[in-house]
Amino acid sequence: MNRRAAVLTLTGLSLLLGALASVLTGYLASGAGGDAATAPHLWTLRSSLVPLGSAQPIEGATRIVLDNHGRAVIALPAAGIDPASYPYLRVAFGDTPAPPLARLLVRAVRGAAGHWLARSEDVAPRDTWFYLGTAPQWHGALARVELFLLGAPDQTVTIHTIGLYPRSASHALQSLLSAWTSAGPWRHSSVNQHTGGRLDGSLLYPLPAAALLAAFALAACALLPRLFPGFRGLRWPAAGGIVLLCWLLLDTLWQWQLLQRLHTAREQFAGSSNTEKLLAGPDRELFAISRAVKQALADRPARVLVSARDEYRGMRLAYYLYPLNVFWEREGPPLPDPALLRAGDYILLLQPSDVGFDRSAGLLHLPDRRTVPVQPVLITDTGVLVQVL
Repeated sequence: MNRRAAVLTLTGLSLLLGALASVLTGYLASGAGGDAATAPHLWTLRSSLVPLGSAQPIEGATRIVLDNHGRAVIALPAAGIDPASYPYLRVAFGDTPAPPLARLLVRAVRGAAGHWLARSEDVAPRDTWFYLGTAPQWHGALARVELFLLGAPDQTVTIHTIGLYPRSASHALQSLLSAWTSAGPWRHSSVNQHTGGRLDGSLLYPLPAAALLAAFALAACALLPRLFPGFRGLRWPAAGGIVLLCWLLLDTLWQWQLLQRLHTAREQFAGSSNTEKLLAGPDRELFAISRAVKQALADRPARVLVSARDEYRGMRLAYYLYPLNVFWEREGPPLPDPALLRAGDYILLLQPSDVGFDRSAGLLHLPDRRTVPVQPVLITDTGVLVQVL
């Protein structure tokens, strides 16, 4: 056996032994020794379990329709269920939502208090698994488990199965595959951050898994030359190959998720005009209210002051309002001093806002308890446009 073949053989054997050790470690850590007779707890969706949105039973599934704000809530009774015995939550969709669901959140309710457990911000695959075993609130008696579906107004999704599953190696593997192969959406931090999968609700992230594989493989690489003299002197080249291949595995997963994002973007935006893309994109609410404001002002040369609690949304809204004469101040008071305002100015309150609007009295209530007399011009769920009197 020549040196190159020996290095490749040592690298392959080390990776194989490392993979076996990683799988065995995961098998033991997943609670494979638990009660194999524990059956999953499955819910049958009914209209009474969907207090927000609507539910329509169809053959073998339930069709959920989000309300006109793009929201639906599924409230699942959990009395008598021991959460410690069911660390996995599965939501099986009948199809991939199109446009994609913006967010799927899980909350446990105990008494009058609710505790957020996990969220998924990806394009929901046919099977979405959450690992809830590490959540401190996932213990003790629960009243119900709530699922919050956020997406486009009046969006329809089909759900085949919602259930809690006991600890097992197969459930752990399905949970990992669901999290690792799901491409998270583009976020503000996407330019310099990669989580490796869903934001949370994952049993293990890819980077620690790759590091575990590399550690076991490197240990095998150090041990094999002692058992097989033909591998002596080849540890360092093989070790470099192990690290390179583990890095390539991580990069391949990342490229797969990028392709998923590309496919989603193409399905959502291909063939649309610029306006249609903006109305379907993540800033659709901001773009829609900016168009409504421009139509309400009819190109009048007036000042428009934007007030928003969220800095990013405030800046984005100010951007969409151009070329109007827009005022937006970062890290300052929600509005300039009332003495600087003049009759005819317009104030746009982006909800939620630290400035209160009393429509009956025609007043804006500033955080320092001062008031500004105004008249309403435009009122939407996203924001309120008023004119200073």
